[in-house]
Amino acid sequence: MGEYITRDDAIVAVRRTLLEDVYSADVVEVKHGKWILEYEPNGKPYCFHCTVCDGDFHYIDITTAYPFCPHCGAKMEVSE
Repeated sequence: MGEYITRDDAIVAVRRTLLEDVYSADVVEVKHGKWILEYEPNGKPYCFHCTVCDGDFHYIDITTAYPFCPHCGAKMEVSE
């Protein structure tokens, strides 16, 4: 004859199995910042400045910036 298992033991066994099957996520906090467009004295755009790490993004004839800062990885918005 087989052994009987109590309701409470079954619940504990199911919970343990479910918890063992759950995978932990490898998550990183997303930093959010803004690009501040800086201009030369003649009014020509010069570079974008990151508000998170103070890094600058320079490019000849710059008109748009990356959606992420190449220095710190922050998700960026454009602000003037």
